[in-house]
Amino acid sequence: MSGVEPKLGRYRFGPFELDTAEGSLSRNGSPVRLQDLPYRLLVMLVERQGEIITREEVRQRLWPENTFVEFDNSLGVAIRKVRDSLNDEAETPRYVETLTRRGYRFVAPVTVLEPDAPKSERPPLQIIREGSLTVAGASDNASTKRRRFFAIAASALVFAGIAVYWFGSGPSTKATAVSKALPVRARRSVAVLGFRNLAGRPEDGWLSLALAEMLNTELAAGGDLRMVSGEDVARVKRELPLTDEESLAKGTLQRLGINPGADIVVLGSYTLLPGKGKNLIRLDIRIQDTAGGETLTEQAFAGDEADLFNLASRAGSSLRQNLGVSSSNADTTSATRYALPSTERAAKYYAEGRAKLWAYDFAGARDLLVKAVAADPHFSLAHSALSEALWHSGYEVKARSEALRARELDNQLPQEQRLLVEGQYRRSISDWPKAVEAYQSLYHSFPDSLDYGLLLASAQMSIKRGDALQTLASLRRIPPPSGEDARIDMLEASAWINIDLTKARAGAKRAIEKAKAQGSYVLEARTYGILCQQGSGISSSAEAMRDC
Repeated sequence: MSGVEPKLGRYRFGPFELDTAEGSLSRNGSPVRLQDLPYRLLVMLVERQGEIITREEVRQRLWPENTFVEFDNSLGVAIRKVRDSLNDEAETPRYVETLTRRGYRFVAPVTVLEPDAPKSERPPLQIIREGSLTVAGASDNASTKRRRFFAIAASALVFAGIAVYWFGSGPSTKATAVSKALPVRARRSVAVLGFRNLAGRPEDGWLSLALAEMLNTELAAGGDLRMVSGEDVARVKRELPLTDEESLAKGTLQRLGINPGADIVVLGSYTLLPGKGKNLIRLDIRIQDTAGGETLTEQAFAGDEADLFNLASRAGSSLRQNLGVSSSNADTTSATRYALPSTERAAKYYAEGRAKLWAYDFAGARDLLVKAVAADPHFSLAHSALSEALWHSGYEVKARSEALRARELDNQLPQEQRLLVEGQYRRSISDWPKAVEAYQSLYHSFPDSLDYGLLLASAQMSIKRGDALQTLASLRRIPPPSGEDARIDMLEASAWINIDLTKARAGAKRAIEKAKAQGSYVLEARTYGILCQQGSGISSSAEAMRDC
């Protein structure tokens, strides 16, 4: 067997002990049988506890000579055998978590045992992520003290090296490091604009919102496509203005390529058809390319009005195929289902409530989302959205309660949504370090996502302005138009406000110019609001009054 041999060491997690020197796995002292490849895979996961290990990393280390087809089959078998040996389950993992289309992660806490002492005397060395190292043990003999000294000394040297790199070389070195970083590779971006209500009946209008929400979730599964957020779509539809149309002109498509930065737009129409004892819904979908203005595909789907989820799933699967994206597997489909309400009534109120949120009608959003939660009490994302509406309405205690409930219900959500729920909860209780941690994970996983980068920078501003500015600098490396977005400059102005008014005004000026050029009066107004916050506090100059 070719590949890199594992490091020699002993690891403890739960009732299990893994000894890579002896090549053994035991549970409460009793040996657990595990074949060679699954064993090597387990070692790789345990050695990098808490990290995402990609399928390609696994292939290069354990299956370097196999074809991709053979690798896929072998990896699936190996993962199952690892889980069987640990009595673990894919749906509710205690040890090995599957991150669809990305890889795997060992999620249980791991303790490293010192290999040169008898089992009964080995003081544990606890692995702590983010680079911290803590040596613990009951024994304080000379050997232990020496090991502790060298461990601490090694850590000190590492941190000293980092400090010299970031701070000792002066500002120019740090700026050069940032500027020389490689540009971010962006995924193809897709905006689901909504669907025209052909019959025109007001009582059916909510279907456009709900179908767009469901289709957005279906297309986002697996992370192959970068979806333009519903909030950005709502903003752009106000600014152009853009109604639910079945097709768009080339000029309009090109503007959508700039704002909100969509490569592909999905739109169309729907109508309800009378059937035998039930209503049928016909959904016509068109995919258009914003750069060339071409129509890439047109498709029609029909289904029961009472089963919108199945209709959206079939449409999403077909559109993914047309866009050259592989179909979702069973794990992804199951996780995606939990990112949608379980009933049509809940879907209606959730979609309408989110639309009110994006329109800054927080009272209206709150009332609709309360109904969504009542219709589906176990839908995590409805609780999270209600928390946001309550927060903006001034009900901070209730907002924290809803955010906590969302967090309690997020176990079955895809990892991306779980991190968003976690971030919202941490923001609601002002736990900014944990909020930063959640958004860092999101941004690290999706470095081409402007939205996640802005969330991270916003949270970092509550702790350390320098970190926020560094994140904003990294956002500028995203290929245009995202890397040139006015919100980056707007947030930079906010970072400097009350610190350096000259830099704040420079950032605000750039943001306002970009917002005006793209017709975004919302961003323009928000940027003036930042300047007004500073100006009104320090002077009553004509300039400050104009900002306000």
